[in-house]
Amino acid sequence: MGRLEIRMSRGWAVGVLGLVMVLESTAWAQRPARARRFEAGATATLWFPRADADDYADASPGVRAKLAYWVMPMVAVAGSFDWVFVNEETGGSAITYYGIGVGGLITTPRPARIKPFGEAQLVRYTLDNDAGVSETAYGFHLGGGARMQLRPSLTLVGQASYSAVSFQVGFFNLDVSALILEAGVSAQF
Repeated sequence: MGRLEIRMSRGWAVGVLGLVMVLESTAWAQRPARARRFEAGATATLWFPRADADDYADASPGVRAKLAYWVMPMVAVAGSFDWVFVNEETGGSAITYYGIGVGGLITTPRPARIKPFGEAQLVRYTLDNDAGVSETAYGFHLGGGARMQLRPSLTLVGQASYSAVSFQVGFFNLDVSALILEAGVSAQF
């Protein structure tokens, strides 16, 4: 009878241990996900020039890198770097155009798989070309779009934006503005 009691008590111990492990894993799964405050992302962009820029460039591809810190679930402080591979008009000089910006993002407060967002940034743009123009000026970048959660730490981003800046070139103002389409991904950590 002693062996039977030892086997039964071992069986109960294994059963209780298994039940505790199942309950703990279920409780763990029900805990809210750890808040991911930092975000890094990259998007491919397509710039459609407007104003004076339309006289010198055609639609141009670009890239955009963005870092964000979510101070609240619906508000983030963000910084970005834009580089445009300027598609110069025929006969024009080679143009280099990029911007470094800082601003904010706002979205809906509740968790959702697809969330709309808005963005506003103050940007320092630089314009250089082979004709001797080398100017830097402050402008703005306004946009909005949607974010789709692919995984807990990976998000697909789509956005439409407007960018504008005015450069002082000699005695003239050169107004550079563009409509921008963006698509890319971001990771939260």
